[in-house]
Amino acid sequence: MAKLNPADTAAMLDFVYELPDGYLNFPQHVLQLISKYFSHHILTFIPINTRNIAFRKLQMDSWLNDYVSLNLSDASMRNYNLHCFEDDIFRYKNLPQRLKNKTVVYIEDIMPYEQYCQLEYARQLMKFNLAYQAVIHLNYQDTKLGVISVYHTPEEGNFTEDDFALFETLARFITQHYAIAIGNSQRYMASTMFEACYDRLDLGVVMINDKLQVIKANSAAEMFADAILGSGAGAKVKKGIDAAGRYPHIQQVIRDIGSPIFLKKTEPATLSADGNLFEFYSSSFVSPNKNLSKIESLYIVFIFRNSKADLFSGANQQLLAVLTNREAEIVRLISKGYTNAQISEEIYISVHTVKTHILNIYKKLHVGNRTSLLHKLASE
Repeated sequence: MAKLNPADTAAMLDFVYELPDGYLNFPQHVLQLISKYFSHHILTFIPINTRNIAFRKLQMDSWLNDYVSLNLSDASMRNYNLHCFEDDIFRYKNLPQRLKNKTVVYIEDIMPYEQYCQLEYARQLMKFNLAYQAVIHLNYQDTKLGVISVYHTPEEGNFTEDDFALFETLARFITQHYAIAIGNSQRYMASTMFEACYDRLDLGVVMINDKLQVIKANSAAEMFADAILGSGAGAKVKKGIDAAGRYPHIQQVIRDIGSPIFLKKTEPATLSADGNLFEFYSSSFVSPNKNLSKIESLYIVFIFRNSKADLFSGANQQLLAVLTNREAEIVRLISKGYTNAQISEEIYISVHTVKTHILNIYKKLHVGNRTSLLHKLASE
């Protein structure tokens, strides 16, 4: 890494000292500090969209959220969105492969400046006296947290070797602090959600990590987990790591359900216990881990209990009247969370026969799967 010149070294100390003061509005804070301490005043910061969770799976360009700018007119930003965005030579998808992991990229890294000046992209920027551009990528491990663009006018001239050293150093410090800022924001939001839900006994809330380990849960979630396990719908609490935690019953329920919570986009994962239908919805967010060594995915799981305690009372009696006694018995066992194998053991028929009965039930009740069946019963 190139060394900073003495003037930039002195200014960098003040810059880094003030970085933590603006975590709540970090992108704008960073641009103001760069302009304050260094001779670069026309800037944009494109932050990651922190609402996008599993962003490693997304296309690079879809990570980015709204622009934050300094000393750029609204007209110039509108012009960029209308005429420049798709052709932006610094966009990740437009960069040559050799530059995709480079921290600081200049125009000349991509093409000769004379060739650049012939591009429509360049002509649009020059309408606003933006002759030169450098891009600083904020790369945290294999994740892009954002992009800072620095612009110079013709009067300011092109960037220098000193600027390159400065931008590389800025990238390192800004990335570290931005990761902390994102984590602080997400943890604050998660904590606020939990505080808001603690007294709501009709809504269970659980925070888990990507290994399905329970981090925190409210009292309603504990009550629901006790009901599910007490009914036999879930497995017994296993000895060892699950039972050793603070929330052993919730931990077991989460592990019983497993990946369907995170795979189902439109339908919740469901469990039935003693006539109650429990629905599990999840929402995820990213946060640096405690020692800031990596970005991790966390999940908030919301657990709803259907307000009707008995799925087989009232209108459902008429609904189930179209079934044979054996089929109605199987529906009751399904509502308690029994698997096909457990149903087979309970009523002494083969698993194949159980499957045949279930297909007949689906046909008679006009549903396609267990979840649809339970929803139909719960809605009657």
